[in-house]
Amino acid sequence: MKQKNIIITVVFLVVLGLLANYLLKQQSVSNPAFKVGLVYLLQHPAIDQGIDGFKTELQKIEAETGAKFEVKYSNAFGEPKNVNGIVNGFKQDNSDVIVALTTPCAQIAKQVITDKPVIFVGISDPIGAGLVKNLNSGFENVTGTTSQDPNFETLELAVKLFSWMKKVGILYTATESNSLSILNSLDDKIKSRKLAIQIIKKSIVNTTEILPATNSILKNVDALFLINDNTTISSVELLIKVAKENQKPIFASDVESVNKGALFTYGLNYKDEGKAAAHILKQIVVDKKTPAQIPVFVNNKYYLFINKELYKYNVDTTLVKNAEVVGK
Repeated sequence: MKQKNIIITVVFLVVLGLLANYLLKQQSVSNPAFKVGLVYLLQHPAIDQGIDGFKTELQKIEAETGAKFEVKYSNAFGEPKNVNGIVNGFKQDNSDVIVALTTPCAQIAKQVITDKPVIFVGISDPIGAGLVKNLNSGFENVTGTTSQDPNFETLELAVKLFSWMKKVGILYTATESNSLSILNSLDDKIKSRKLAIQIIKKSIVNTTEILPATNSILKNVDALFLINDNTTISSVELLIKVAKENQKPIFASDVESVNKGALFTYGLNYKDEGKAAAHILKQIVVDKKTPAQIPVFVNNKYYLFINKELYKYNVDTTLVKNAEVVGK
């Protein structure tokens, strides 16, 4: 009798295990992972922050909603032609949503992907880049996040700190609309607010031109301003090194550059945009909204950060008394 009960128990456990396995499989079929293709132009601190914010927030969304996301992260290593190949690969893989960091990636994604949602991240001028018509809503299959670095405020602080500074050099990528938008905005504000400074600009095409361009521009300027240009900012360590060798102050438009030795910035936290992009993805996948129904998220919260190297200069430190000191 005891042996019979053991056999019945074993059979019951086996059947129970098979039933549980079947139910798990059914749940997996009924709740499949949404395929997300994420493309970024190259690796640099602002992009890293954005991706980190996206990852951490997506994990929270998965835990809260039960939705599953299978994200493929693809680096184009600074080459637009690689972006085109990556985005076409997402299209062939039938990805459910495309996430594009930086303006070149977003523009290519919009051109290639017309039948699936596209979420852009960290674009300073999405209207000028042709991604949306306004910030109150997405356009067709595209929406996302935008930020405008407080470049003028950073430049204005530089003029106050270094009263002797008359000419500031800026390197930028000629083919990047984001950088052109930044420069146009700076020019307009310098003129309208009558800031006593002259901007000397020098364009580059790729990273191989950064060193000779930096050596050239430093001969004609009093300081260097590192704007959030995707190509130049990827070589921030080199730019800081060369500026120091030439005994020229260098300031930036992002916090990580200050961490690495630039003197100061009014900076954004790009993790906020990554988190916002994750929530836009949630609205599309879980809440079943179309991109056109989702307003563009505007990241306009910024803080003053300084590197302790600034204290080596003869400046009025009361101007930065409320700043956060970062870097080694």
